[in-house]
Amino acid sequence: MAKWMLAASAFAVSVPAAAGNPLEFQVAAGVHARVDAAGDGSFQVKLLPSGIVQQLQGASNEDGESSIDHADYNFDGYEDLVSSARMGQVNDVNIVYLFDPGSGRFTELKLPANAPKSCEGFWDLVPEPRTRQLFSSCRGGPMWYTDVYRYDVQGRLYVYRSERVVDPAVSAMLDLTPDDGAPVAVWSTYDPAGRVTERAVGLGLVTPPEGPLVPLQGVVSAERLPLHAKPIDGAAARYLVKRDRFEALDISEDGQWLKVRYRNPDKGAVVGWVHVPQDAL
Repeated sequence: MAKWMLAASAFAVSVPAAAGNPLEFQVAAGVHARVDAAGDGSFQVKLLPSGIVQQLQGASNEDGESSIDHADYNFDGYEDLVSSARMGQVNDVNIVYLFDPGSGRFTELKLPANAPKSCEGFWDLVPEPRTRQLFSSCRGGPMWYTDVYRYDVQGRLYVYRSERVVDPAVSAMLDLTPDDGAPVAVWSTYDPAGRVTERAVGLGLVTPPEGPLVPLQGVVSAERLPLHAKPIDGAAARYLVKRDRFEALDISEDGQWLKVRYRNPDKGAVVGWVHVPQDAL
C-alpha cells in the first residue's frame, strides 16, 4: 500500500477546534455524543442519554490549532474520537480515545511499546476494517515511514509491522526499476510480545500488503560471491556464482552485510550473508 493511499481520509467530517462549532455523532445505536472544542486542543464530550461529561486533552500545534473527528479505531462497532493537529506542514499527529461500552466513557488509546516503531506516536492514523489494522505514517525529510498496528486476542494494541531504512548502496544489489523508487528498507513483522516473526528487504515507500513479506530479489554479477554463515569477516564455506538469483532477507545494523536466501535446485534454500561494500554483484 503506497503512502499516498494511507494518507487518504478515513473520516466523513473534520471539525476545527473552536468554541461554538460542536461535533455531534452517533457512537452506537441509542448512544449519541456531542463534542465541544475549547480552542487549545482540549475538548468536552457529553454522552446521551447517560449524561456523562468528560474533559479530554487532544492534539494541538504551536498555533493551538486542532481538529476533532470520529471513526472506529478498534473495530468493535463503536465510533471512537480522534484529535488531530498539523505539524510541520505535512504530518498530522493524532490522539485517539476509544469508546468503552462497559463504562460508557472514552479512554485514550496508548501507544504500544512491544517493538520498535518508525514513527514516535500516531501520525495520519488510518483504520483498515478489512484487515483490522491501523496504519500510522510520518514524513522525515524526503522519506515517508509507516507503522502497522494490530490488536491481540485481549484487545490490546501492538506493533505488527515496521520498517528500517537502509544504506542506498544496497539498492544497487537488487532488481529495481526506475519506477520502484528509493530507498529500500528492512520490514519486520512482530508478534504481540515483540518477537520478530519475519523480516524481508522491500521498498521503503510502499507498505507491504497483507500476508507474508515478499523479499526483493537480486542477481549475482560477480564470478564468485562469498556466502558467510554470519555477518562477520572470515573464511566462507559457500559461494554464490554469476547469475545466481537470491532473495534479500535482512541487513545488518551497521549496513555492511546483506542476508540472502538462494534456492539451490538440488539442496533447497541456502541462507547466508554477503558483504555489501566489497562484494560486487
